[in-house]
Formats: sequence, structure tokens, C-alpha cells
Amino acid sequence: MNLQDLPDVVMEKIFSYLTYNQIAENRVVSRKFNEIGGEMLNRGYYMVERFHRKSLKAVKSKLPRRESERKIHPLSRQCDVLVAVETRLSMLSMTFIKYIEARLCCFIPGKVIDELLRVLRLVNTFVTPPHDILQELRDITSMAMEHFDEKIVPHLKDKLVAHRANASSLMVADYVGTNRTCCLSSNLVTYKNLFSVVRQNLFRTKSNRNFITCISLRSKRITKRIKNNSRLIQLLKNKVGEQRREINKLRRVVQNWEAKFRDLSSELRGLRERSGLSSFSLSGDNIEEDNVTKVVTRNQLVKKRKL
Repeated sequence: MNLQDLPDVVMEKIFSYLTYNQIAENRVVSRKFNEIGGEMLNRGYYMVERFHRKSLKAVKSKLPRRESERKIHPLSRQCDVLVAVETRLSMLSMTFIKYIEARLCCFIPGKVIDELLRVLRLVNTFVTPPHDILQELRDITSMAMEHFDEKIVPHLKDKLVAHRANASSLMVADYVGTNRTCCLSSNLVTYKNLFSVVRQNLFRTKSNRNFITCISLRSKRITKRIKNNSRLIQLLKNKVGEQRREINKLRRVVQNWEAKFRDLSSELRGLRERSGLSSFSLSGDNIEEDNVTKVVTRNQLVKKRKL
């Protein structure tokens, strides 16, 4: 399955594990990456604005009302940093927002969003931020705005003029019913756009169905494998139990033989003490020598009796 065929929700979930700078860099891969990345960058910029307003409100609520006491308060540094961030956000909004609202571009510098989030998170820890915390933010925001004004704005101005003309014509056609041809043309354009959107949605639903069927088949295969593995594990457990029982039986047999050997050794010691022998070995050679000596002594006794 191609990565481009994944639904937008899945693609956005994958992109959520990336930084905004990486999302901005991956916009050049394809049109779909460009659309999804642009929407995520715009949402990230608006999310940073909301996060900044919330943080500034929380810090100001903890500061005293007197201006003289605010300067010596521990949160005065956080308040100054947030005010400086507010000026940077206002400058960025003046540079980018009108083109974003016209849907001519997105918030291109993703690294700026990452740096803003880093600064705001550090301020929200209520730890006294260092003096150079805003240096990187100032540098990258100024470079981003200069690059946008010099390289990108000249190409977007004509598009912006055309967009405003279309918007004004649509407003006149909606509220003033003098020019019906404009209304018809705008309606045709909207119908064409709706038809294209419906076609895209149908294609996406088909791809989503195929993706869901593939996932269901994989899940069935995985469940079968899990069942087979559980059966094998149960068989191995039964074999291990049988082996343990056999080992216990063998241990009992060995213990019985050891007890018999101890009894035999005690009997041999008793016989040795009764016979008065000082030493008695169990090796085969010594037993044969003892038998030979016994036979010789018996023969000698028999000869003496005959004489």
C-alpha cells in the first residue's frame, strides 16, 4: 500500500510525531504532503497564539497590582519574556495572516513555531528564564519575515489582488442581484468544486475500505498465530510437568539405592570387626587373592590329615 493512499487522519497522526520544522521541510514531497503540512502549520501557529494568551493571563494574575512591587516580584522576568513574545507574534501576524486567510500560503517557517513552543514551555515551568532565551527567537523570526517579504510576497501579490476581486464580485453577486451572469458563473465554479470534492471523497472512501479490509485480514492472521502459539505453550508446559515428575521418580530411586548402599556398607563394617581383619578392600584383585590363599590353606590341611 502506498503512503499517499492513507487517509488524511492517519497522515496527520504520523505528522504529529514530527516537529513543525520537519513538517515544513516535508511539504516538498508531494501535493498531499503540502496540503496536510500546511494545515498543520497553520493550526500550530494558532495554537501557539492561544497558548501564549493563556500563559500571559496566568502570569499576570499572580503579579501584584502595584507597578513598584511587580518589578521585584519573582515572576517579573516571565512577564517580560511573554510581552516580548507577544510583540514577535504581532509582527508575524502582520506578515503572514492576510495571505493565510486568503489561502494563498501557509505559515511557512515551522522552526519559528518550535522555538515559540520551547520558550513558552520554559516560561510555564516558573523557573527564572536565562537572559539569552529570546536571542534565537529574534534571529529566526527576523530572518523568516525578511525572506518572506523579499522572496515570496512578490509572487503572492497578484494572486492576492485576484482573490480580493473574486471575493468582492461574489459579495456583490450575493447581496446585489444586478449581475446574474456573475452569479451563474460563480455557481458553476462552486458546483465544479463540489463535484471535485465529492469525487475525492469517494476515492478516499474506497481507499479507506481497502485499508480497513487489509487491517481486518492482518488482525485475523495475528489472532490465529496467537491461538497456535498459546496451544504450543500449553503443550510445552505439559511436557515440562511430565519431565519434572520423571525427575522426581528418578530422585526417589537414587535415594533408595543410596540407602541400600549405606546399609550394605554398615553390614560390611560389622563383619570386618567380627572377623578381626584390619583392612578389607572390595576390589576384584584382592578378592581373587583371598580365594587363592583359602584354597591353598585347605589343601595343606587335607595333606596333613592324610599323613
